[in-house]
Amino acid sequence: RMAIAIQNHEVTMNIQWAYLRKGWKSCQNAQEVLETAKASIEETVDARKERIDEKAAWNLVKDAKSIVTAKGKKVSTWDPKKDDKGDILKHVMGPSGNLRAPMFRVDGKIIIGFNLDLYQQWVAGNWKPGTFDPDLRCESCS
Repeated sequence: RMAIAIQNHEVTMNIQWAYLRKGWKSCQNAQEVLETAKASIEETVDARKERIDEKAAWNLVKDAKSIVTAKGKKVSTWDPKKDDKGDILKHVMGPSGNLRAPMFRVDGKIIIGFNLDLYQQWVAGNWKPGTFDPDLRCESCS
């Protein structure tokens, strides 16, 4: 289990849509952070049962205000109206040709993948798309 502390935050986060793979480590880590923050998820899709190919994935993300992808320590922010569709799809699709999990849609923004620092900044309200700072630490989150 990860050591996650998000105390002293009045977080009200409503996630409209989540794409999660049961038993997948990054999905478990994301859910743990979100549960600690008492986030609510309106709709959850099981990635093992519902595969989302490249065309369907693009339809999910193309109208987003922003897309944030996390792979390990690398966090990238995308604007689907300005950035290259092919570049975006390289970051949102997994090696199996399906949409990567975890994925969350929150207020028109998309977050794909997992990075602990990003999620802690996100749930603490210290993060907005395009402003991820890997050195910023929420004092009560670490």
